[in-house]
Amino acid sequence: MHASAAGSKLFHNNQRSALLFAAALIAAIKIFEYTLDPDLLLDWDSGDYIRNGLATGYLSYRSSVYSGLIPLFGLPTHSLSPMVAVQNVMGGLTAFLLAYALIKFLAVRPWIGILAGVAFALDPVQLFHEHYILSETTTVLAMALFLAVALQYLSDCRLFTLMEASFMGIVLVSLRFVYLPLVLATAAIIPVVAWFPARKMRLHGKALAACLLVSLGATCVFHIGYRHLTGWIYDREPAYQYEAGFFLLGTVSPLIKATDIDDPRVAQAFKQTSERFPRDYLYRNSQLWEPDGLVWTIRRAYNDDRAANAAAENLARKVIRQHPLDFLKLSWETYCAFWRLYPGLPVLLQLDRTASVVGAHDASLISPVFSEYNTHYKNKNSLSRRYLTVAFRWYLFLMLSPYILAVALLAKPANLRGVALLFVWTCMLQFATCIGIQIVTTRYMHPFSFTSLIGAALLCESLLSGIRKPSLVSTAAAAPVCADKIGTYDKEVTAG
Repeated sequence: MHASAAGSKLFHNNQRSALLFAAALIAAIKIFEYTLDPDLLLDWDSGDYIRNGLATGYLSYRSSVYSGLIPLFGLPTHSLSPMVAVQNVMGGLTAFLLAYALIKFLAVRPWIGILAGVAFALDPVQLFHEHYILSETTTVLAMALFLAVALQYLSDCRLFTLMEASFMGIVLVSLRFVYLPLVLATAAIIPVVAWFPARKMRLHGKALAACLLVSLGATCVFHIGYRHLTGWIYDREPAYQYEAGFFLLGTVSPLIKATDIDDPRVAQAFKQTSERFPRDYLYRNSQLWEPDGLVWTIRRAYNDDRAANAAAENLARKVIRQHPLDFLKLSWETYCAFWRLYPGLPVLLQLDRTASVVGAHDASLISPVFSEYNTHYKNKNSLSRRYLTVAFRWYLFLMLSPYILAVALLAKPANLRGVALLFVWTCMLQFATCIGIQIVTTRYMHPFSFTSLIGAALLCESLLSGIRKPSLVSTAAAAPVCADKIGTYDKEVTAG
């Protein structure tokens, strides 16, 4: 017994030492990276976030949380450049969370976890996005925190950890709306995975129900609160955002048929746009944003954005219900389009250097505060851009993320439940990404840097350990812990 306690203490001391070393190494790498390349990069969408932050425009489909960071760090110096430093720190924190999750929860060797964290700190896609005034870097950090808390719950099965996961879920949704269905689904998935296998679920059915109730209840509370907060900010009814119907209609626009439409104004708009835009997944962005696209034609027909958004959402939901297989196929077609995009990536990565990405209207509102945001601004061929252009094959690694985690799962890892949760999350994320985007671009592949590196680290661990029988030691205790906390723990299960 004393030997076991001493071994456990040594194990935790080794973990702590490895994590401290990982933190110091990653911090040194990120400081060096920022010293080499502190350049600011702007995207066509950057102005929306800045205007939200400065309260010169209220665009509910751009994250208010991320927008709020811009004046917080930018106004003291009247420069956007401090955001690059802030996002550099965020990248370092995400890299550390990757190493932390692997070492603490997924039972990989400390040196493998450290190497994975360093690999993320050097990831060309991550580095590139840390220089942009976009929510991508902040979102990946929030996703890493959400997944780390979820893995923590599989380890300790504390009800408070479930509530923490629910809170991190709404933070993630507040940064990128596409995560909404994932977060809602995961609120139910996490407790079920924690109580797997089925034998424990049968023995502790009431405990599982209680955990589900806490997870789903906390999720509902945080989401209702967020919707009311959005309503308070925009002085409107509670909602996640106020153009969801338009975005959803743009997404499903290739699937719409004339027989799906009941509203005469929408039918007329559909007829007008059908003559201009083919019903093809490649034209979703045009249908959403172009003045002659379906969304803007409907907006003009109604002359009332609230009514137009409601009509767009009703039609989009009806199309999904009536053509579910085509909806699933749409995601697959978009995923295949990423592969067709791959050969042209070196050229694509240089596109926003060929012309100004700053519009005159945005510049007139923003340049008095942030002088670098003007119509003459052009992105530099920065070190991070050159690095990504050379290392563009890294995108292959990201596109294979679900498959890497699937192989890692088949290799019977030590924490089978944790890897299963990550695999399900990555599959849902890939589906949501391919469904939710209107244009095929590398920007939306960024989150898969995190999941792909986790999968690669797990595969390395399995190869070094040999294919072994799955051990649920780290999570088998979860069910009794849950049961004990809500008073349903019994001696029979303890003895088993």
